[in-house]
Amino acid sequence: MANRLPDEILKEILGPALTVSDDEFSCGRTTDSPFAYKSTSSAFVLLVCKQWMRVTTPLLYETVVIRSKAQAQALADAVKYNPHFGAYIRKLRMEGGYGMSPYTVISKSPNIKDIFISLDVYSDDNVNGLCKALPLTNPRRLILTKHTKATNLKLTKLINELMSCITSKWLCLETFESHASRFYMIEGYLEALKGCRSLTHIVLANCTEEFLVMLVEVANLKSIRITCQYAPWVLRHLVAQSPVLKQIVQFDGKVSSDDEWGIPLPPGPSPPPPLAIESKPGFTPLEDAPWPVADSIWSYIFSFATYPYPRVDLLDSDDLASEDFQHDWIDWAGQKTTACNISLVSKSFHTFIQPYLLHVVDLKDRDVASAAMAYRIEA
Repeated sequence: MANRLPDEILKEILGPALTVSDDEFSCGRTTDSPFAYKSTSSAFVLLVCKQWMRVTTPLLYETVVIRSKAQAQALADAVKYNPHFGAYIRKLRMEGGYGMSPYTVISKSPNIKDIFISLDVYSDDNVNGLCKALPLTNPRRLILTKHTKATNLKLTKLINELMSCITSKWLCLETFESHASRFYMIEGYLEALKGCRSLTHIVLANCTEEFLVMLVEVANLKSIRITCQYAPWVLRHLVAQSPVLKQIVQFDGKVSSDDEWGIPLPPGPSPPPPLAIESKPGFTPLEDAPWPVADSIWSYIFSFATYPYPRVDLLDSDDLASEDFQHDWIDWAGQKTTACNISLVSKSFHTFIQPYLLHVVDLKDRDVASAAMAYRIEA
């Protein structure tokens, strides 16, 4: 039955299984990347029969996502020994340097229109191939992302090459997107953006008021889109007060129904606090609940009551390893005091609190280290 279907109809049927949406392709998040949880490869569709392979091969190569050095080398070999594969590539997402493989891929792919580049480059990465290949392409859209604090010569080389291409080599560049989580990463591109005469659209995760005002100087700019869910009030107010910015700036986040730009109204009198519910005499919380349920609930409550703020497990590895991770802004003493006080209420409370007494240990002096080791030995 499948062999009797025309290629055009078969392409429409199989297209959704192989197509990568634009939202997924341009996603700048690191913690929940849509490509980090792919359990199966869409390339399995090509193995059904020769007709399916013939029809779906262009769809498979239309959007290419490279997340490892092995993938980069495999794609480089594919376009090297099958040059017509490179002509299928329209969107290329590079999440690293990956040596000279990007040069082979990009040099064999003349139809790339959208290119995504991660600037989370480390000192052991090799960006020579990517830097050498960038002048060979002429994309319509450039998407950049950076979420780490890493700065090194490799990253500087890549950024300088990108600025050079934006200014004078990419004559068809229409859209510039930056999903950097830190403002300084995009402010360095201002002069390059001013020099790009074809640029008409800019998409930013967020920016400062000063940088937004300076973007008006970009020639031929038609729109600026801010994608963060909750843009700062000052940024919205600035746009509302500027006729020029109001015409071109758009916010993706939620806005107030009373104001087009989401500027909040002056705060009114705060509502009175709710009355505390009087407890019944002799009432014991969770008395009728099964003991496994009650134990899990009490343990969960105490885990919040005794944990320092902010949650250490919510910090990324760079913040934990950086010099900014100081003891002063984490309430180590308060956490220990609270845990000890709660443990003295009853034997059951002591049992619940015990796992959290050494959940986070601040070994600032020898006495604390000795006490922690003694507690560990007794346990």
